[in-house]
Amino acid sequence: MKKILFFSFSFLACFPTYLPGRIFAHGINTLSIEMHKDSFYPGSITIEQGEEVVFKNVDSQDHWLASNIHPTHQVYPEFDPLRPIKPGESWSFTFTKAGEWKYHDHLSPHILGTIIVKGENKTEDMQFSFKKFFQDFKPQLDKTYYSIFPKKLDKAVSSINMFTVVKNFDEARYWLLVLGGKRFMQRLIHDSGGGSLVDCHREAHTAGRIGYELLGAAVFRDGTSDCHSGYYHGAMEVFLKEKGTGDLSKNIKKLCNVFKTNFGIFECLHGVGHGVAAYEGYNIPLALKTCGKLKTVFEKRSCYGGVFMENIVASQGNGAKQDHVTHWVNMNPQFPCSGIDTDRDIQEECYKMQTTRMFDLLHRDFSLVSRECTKAPYSYRATCFQSLGRDAAGHTLRDPEKIIAICNKVPFGYFDICISGAFNVIVDFWGEGLGNQAENMCRQLSSDSSKKYCYGLLGSRLKNVFGANNEKIRFGCNESLKQYRSVCLDSASKN
Repeated sequence: MKKILFFSFSFLACFPTYLPGRIFAHGINTLSIEMHKDSFYPGSITIEQGEEVVFKNVDSQDHWLASNIHPTHQVYPEFDPLRPIKPGESWSFTFTKAGEWKYHDHLSPHILGTIIVKGENKTEDMQFSFKKFFQDFKPQLDKTYYSIFPKKLDKAVSSINMFTVVKNFDEARYWLLVLGGKRFMQRLIHDSGGGSLVDCHREAHTAGRIGYELLGAAVFRDGTSDCHSGYYHGAMEVFLKEKGTGDLSKNIKKLCNVFKTNFGIFECLHGVGHGVAAYEGYNIPLALKTCGKLKTVFEKRSCYGGVFMENIVASQGNGAKQDHVTHWVNMNPQFPCSGIDTDRDIQEECYKMQTTRMFDLLHRDFSLVSRECTKAPYSYRATCFQSLGRDAAGHTLRDPEKIIAICNKVPFGYFDICISGAFNVIVDFWGEGLGNQAENMCRQLSSDSSKKYCYGLLGSRLKNVFGANNEKIRFGCNESLKQYRSVCLDSASKN
């Protein structure tokens, strides 16, 4: 009997034991992930630093796994076979960096997976690079020269156009090092004609991404909120690329606390949403779940809004990277709001952005968009018309007369809501550089009730942007028509 039992155990020991993600054979620990038609299996595994993972294509079609963020694969660039893996083939990779590494199928970006590597990353010695030395040395040398001869810098800057500069990485890098983020953004807003010639949000995104690569987290102290805070949003995308989402709440608290006003903190958190959507491969439910890890309702909602905005701009080909693709849009003008989590906060933030998608689907006709808003669930109908005002401001490059003409076409009772959406865009576009642009919007409204509503918004937004008891609040309210100054000041004084 003993011999039979011994034989049985010896016989079984000759065969590997399979568990999801691991194969144990003769004491050797090999981790395995299969590439199927629409998934990686297992979808998520946890390993130790230095372990190897074998990726096997068990499908009948090619697959190309690679690190996020699609399509550049720069979160963990070494984690990329640089080619498709054919049916029956395998590719192995040893994970030497600790962290949570998201990856996707480059040929089908909606297929996602996660590798969690436990361990500690040690600081590696930086290898000397002549190219990097001169890339850094020349701008620093020029910066010193221009500090002695500032008029020469003014002349040099006047001869360039930042919209051309940001299309070339090396040029943008040079001017960001010479000028710093604040002056770079000032020139960008100047070259946009103060936002009246062209929107500059996407270009500001690019500048922020490059700025973060140069300065790290310090970039959030050296920028402006011009161009809808695109500079901060772009920097946030790279921050998430570097840090991941494993300890999002802790990391974001450190980062966003740099800003001293509610406006700055909101824009920081909104940028988190943009970055999270891209980081999670435009898996919108997963991105919303990630935002839901933040602590407060304000933090979560700010992040949700960024996710939904990034989803829509990606559908237009203008996402964090130009060729990002989202599958969370379709021909239904109410989607994804109609097909996403029914949580009220999530629905509100979805409908705040949804008219942009409606506008794209409905032949860029605001009358049709207005009609579509009446089909939204009653609880979110006002939010939809506020979103319509937001799009009206963007479409008209914040021209008050044209905005009012569009809002005049919405159903009775929603005019002021439409105006509020447009008004907020004007404030958000200029940020701390706000002058009398928003007050000019209020001034052109025709009815007394709409003017009071608008000047009340002005007071609350001035406080939001500049903080309490700020001279800019008094200046902004004093610019108001005399009979509405008290409305503006009273609104600014409220909690």
